[in-house]
Parts: sequence; C-alpha cells; structure tokens
Amino acid sequence: MLKASQRTLDSEHPNTLRAMNNLTNSYSDLGRRQEVMKLFEKVLELRQRTLSSEHPNTLRVINGLANSYSYLGYR
Repeated sequence: MLKASQRTLDSEHPNTLRAMNNLTNSYSDLGRRQEVMKLFEKVLELRQRTLSSEHPNTLRVINGLANSYSYLGYR
C-alpha cells in the first residue's frame, strides 16, 4: 500500500504519511525496531514540513519516535 500511495499520490500526501505511520506499527509487531525508528524519523521530517511541529499528527509521530528511542536504549 505504501509504494502504491507514493506512486499515485505523493510522498508528502496525508494518505501516504498515514500509510508510513501505519507501517511502523507492523514493523514494531514484527520486532523490527531499527526500521521503526528510521521510518518514524522520515515521517517526522515530512510531517514537520507539510503540517507544523505543533500539529497533533506531528506530535503523535514525535511520541512514537521517542518510544522507539527508549525501547532501543537511547537516552
């Protein structure tokens, strides 16, 4: 779904960003924590550019990224 969304819409389209964010949940369920962190970083960059740093969707991504850092032992 992500590749199709990127191809037909745009990498910054809200539906594409939602798909990327949903993919982090699947990666997390599979224990692919490094990939979760990298994907959250990418989604955060795009959310900040397209929405703002204070937008609720951006803040949710920041929270998810913080949880990923914590799980991987980053301080």
